[in-house]
Amino acid sequence: MHVLYSTDEKPILKTNPIDVISITVGWNKIKSRERYLNRDVIFKYYKAVLNYQDELNLEDTARSNTHRDIILFVMYTGCRRVEACSLKWDDVDLENGVITFADTKNGKSHCFPIGDHLIEVLKGRFLLKENDRVFPATKIPTSWNVHATTIDKTLKRIGEQVDFYVSTHDFRRTFATICNLLRFNIYVTKRLLNHTAKARVDVTGGYVQIPMEELRLCMNMIEAVYQEKIDCFNHDAVWIERLKEFKKAE
Repeated sequence: MHVLYSTDEKPILKTNPIDVISITVGWNKIKSRERYLNRDVIFKYYKAVLNYQDELNLEDTARSNTHRDIILFVMYTGCRRVEACSLKWDDVDLENGVITFADTKNGKSHCFPIGDHLIEVLKGRFLLKENDRVFPATKIPTSWNVHATTIDKTLKRIGEQVDFYVSTHDFRRTFATICNLLRFNIYVTKRLLNHTAKARVDVTGGYVQIPMEELRLCMNMIEAVYQEKIDCFNHDAVWIERLKEFKKAE
């Protein structure tokens, strides 16, 4: 009614009823979430993901282990769920171990290396590929353009197994936390998370260029944390020496 019959000369509503909320400070404030895979659950959860089984695993098709591999992908890369689910094989360079997200939240393409284990996971999926999607839809029939969209049921099942539920965005928060515990500098972390440095706020960030070799080392270190090869939760002198040894070995 308001849209059809209201005019500038004779408005049906002379004031915006929503304005009262601002005046009375009545907007509902949503608290930022802080959930992530902490040291008490991260290894148990990771093993549950690796060992996850469902009826699709009985097949030897592109749909096999799709949900498990999406979870591993998000855990290892810290990417957003939609970026992983919609990934195309054209954006995966298995020979060089590089992924490209062409249409990201900040509007810029995000090109980054991945760790050794994730490369092997994707190589296995490539041998069974049926269409242009890395993670095709799990429901039959699937078309050329259809890809997986949600892994909520799988996350719920794994959460019940380990008595700790996390969302895909919690994996992103975990990824950032691991980066911090591994003492990556802030520009490496921003680069891996595809967070854009604002020129007016951080002039230096616009100049810093990070070699792909360093990023690849960082991604392998993140995989090593999940695999319990690096204990980033222990900040004593022994941990620091082991961290140095890992970097030299790479």
